[in-house]
Amino acid sequence: MKIQALLFMCNDFERAKFTLENFAKYNPDIDIRVINSGGNSPRKHLQHIEQIVEFLDTEDLWHRKTWCGRGGFGLKYIDLLFKYGLDKRYTHTLYLETDVLTNGKITKEPKHDLSGVFVGCGQHERFLWNYMKIPDNHYHTGCGGTIFSYNFFDKIYNDKSKFSLFSDLYERFPEHYYIDLMITLIARVSDVTCGHWEEVSDVRGSMVNGKPYRNTSATLLHGHKV
Repeated sequence: MKIQALLFMCNDFERAKFTLENFAKYNPDIDIRVINSGGNSPRKHLQHIEQIVEFLDTEDLWHRKTWCGRGGFGLKYIDLLFKYGLDKRYTHTLYLETDVLTNGKITKEPKHDLSGVFVGCGQHERFLWNYMKIPDNHYHTGCGGTIFSYNFFDKIYNDKSKFSLFSDLYERFPEHYYIDLMITLIARVSDVTCGHWEEVSDVRGSMVNGKPYRNTSATLLHGHKV
């Protein structure tokens, strides 16, 4: 298993420093790439971390059309995620946010193409499962600590009818376009597998095989604020 880690951030320098120093301490063999989404460059805050192999200062990847007003990642994020995920040097791509606490070294290979913390969908998103004709398991993943196999990117990107769903859903439902939900929906209708990864949990709890699950000692813990 050869993993690369992607950290998407914007101006949260202290949290990024904590996240990556902690992650690199336990996982010195994992390449880290930092994608700066429209903010000030984080290079001077993070360049001491030897595992960082790339800094990318890009435009704002956020869209602000969601019903709650907070917004979410838009299509430009998908383009970058797939660009890096299709790098054949890596079997897996780990998505990090600046609220991921690392408690140890990653040792367990995911059993699924899309693996992470699964949480229930809210009332504003549930209708999309019917729109996509997915009858069961209305839980989504895609937050910090989610890991993707190379197969996830390869299968979806090379099936244009599936990859185009990212833009189709954005055009139809921008007010419901939360990228973690979209990733899960499109994975569910594509020829990839989805499921829990033993290495990750959430401070608030999540669902595993239809049952509540929470492990604050997990290797990666999403939702940890500093």
